Order: sequence, then C-alpha cells, then structure tokens
Amino acid sequence: MSSKSSFLAEVIESSLTRFKSQCWDRDEVPFFGSLMVSEKGASKIFGIVQSIMILSDDPSRHIAAYKKTEAELLRDQPQIFAFIKTFFYSLVVGYEENNRIFYTFSSQPLALHNFVREATREEYKMFFKKHEYLHVLCGQASLIDSIDELLLAVVQNFKRNDVFEEVIDLFVDQYSLLNSGDYRRVKYFLERIE
Repeated sequence: MSSKSSFLAEVIESSLTRFKSQCWDRDEVPFFGSLMVSEKGASKIFGIVQSIMILSDDPSRHIAAYKKTEAELLRDQPQIFAFIKTFFYSLVVGYEENNRIFYTFSSQPLALHNFVREATREEYKMFFKKHEYLHVLCGQASLIDSIDELLLAVVQNFKRNDVFEEVIDLFVDQYSLLNSGDYRRVKYFLERIE
C-alpha cells in the first residue's frame, strides 16, 4: 500500500461504475481525465476523473459574489473558505488483483473512506498498454458530458506522465475502430490530438 502522503482524497460515495472523492485540500485537485487509484489490501481500483466540482457544503449559506479577489476575500472574509470543498467523480475502468489488471468493474464497489491518489508513471504505462479500458469508458458515455473531451484530457495526461509515445498508437487505433462509421469525427478528433 502507498504511504498516506501520496493520497489526496477520500471516497465519500461509491458504486460499481464510479466513485466520488473529496479532496483533503481544496486546492490539491487531480487533472480532468487523469488516472486515479484506490487501494484495498492487495487490490487496486482504477478510475478516470470525469468531473470536478468546487462548492460550499454549508446548507444554510449560498455562495454570493463579493466583487473581491481571492486575496481580498482571504483578508476580509476568511471564514467563507472553511466551507469550500472540492469533489471529483472517477469512472471505474478496471481493477488489479494478484498483479493482473482486469478491464471491467470490480465485483464490489470501493469502501467509503478509502483513500484515493493519482496513478504513478509506472501504473500509467501498465494500465494503458492495453486498449480494453476504452471499451469500458465508452460504455459509460451516458454518464459523461462529452466523451471526446474526456478522451482528449486522457491523452493530455499521457503527456503529463511521459507515456504518450508508448501508448498513443494503440489509443488512436482503438478510437478509430470504435468510431469507424464516423470518419469526420475521427478525423477531427485526431487533428485535435496533434
């Protein structure tokens, strides 16, 4: 198991298909489309960040505009920041058990209060070296505002984690196969990757 310092959030809602996490620090937020990991014993659940929300969790107060910068608000009204929380949803795209990755949902959802961290470079390489995650992700398209925007963010995270060259050809091949009836969509998507 990873050290507690590598984790940045905690699971507060969970199902077989996705999990909602609350960031421990409202400013330490994963990137949209990044690969997240939650560990339970010797197994890991992998999810891709699908959405990120910053909101106040005080039900008695609504957010209001003050016409002040963040620095001015911190100086004049620091109490409002105590209620601001950052949450993100991750779509489950696979799990690891006995050092083997399965590109499907786990048989049980993550436990509440499990810790969540960003995947390491080695986990990126290992997880994305096969294409099956795309099938799992595209199968959840109804939960995603824009599947292509999410996939472009996944590609950006390949670059951030220095695995782009190793996994992009497989990604492009599978994306093209999944959308083979829509030449214009594939062409436009590939232009945006470049």
